[in-house]
Amino acid sequence: MSGLRAALVAVAVLTVAGCGGSGATPSLPGDSGTGAAVSASSSGAAGSPAGASPAAAVVAGYLAYWSALRHAQDTGNPDDPRLPAYATAAALAEAQDGVRTNITRGVRLRGPVGHHPSATLSSTSTATLRDCLDMTRWLAYGVHTGTRDRSVGTLGRIQATYRLVRVGGAWKVASVTQGTDC
Repeated sequence: MSGLRAALVAVAVLTVAGCGGSGATPSLPGDSGTGAAVSASSSGAAGSPAGASPAAAVVAGYLAYWSALRHAQDTGNPDDPRLPAYATAAALAEAQDGVRTNITRGVRLRGPVGHHPSATLSSTSTATLRDCLDMTRWLAYGVHTGTRDRSVGTLGRIQATYRLVRVGGAWKVASVTQGTDC
């Protein structure tokens, strides 16, 4: 793995304060996500949207985080106003630093990220989510040229574990741990 590619994988996953081929994510205005296979388990936490299981609400918050993260990476805007809605202070800082790092390296990441999340609630306000992120189509583009930077290669498929917390009724990414390839 080249040095720049390895750094981008780390930034992409930790940007997550998360990690993320061709599956779908829910769309925010101006976003063009694709779909996600979802597996959810719950210990009976309350407070999810009507008709949705508590674990499904965790997955929805996580996928919304990724939609916001993809938008921030695509636009090269570490201060994208969407990010704070889906990340706690520490995870938000990591995501913003990831965008800044990519811009400093002269690239922006664009394209779909596939997800295969599975969430488990440990309480009504904390959850663990594991995802095999397919980033094979989340590609690096030159900041100034807008053309595909083929020297980076594809980011691949990465297993990551996220801790989410419920803040004011919304599930937010609090931390991420990068695992192995999946």
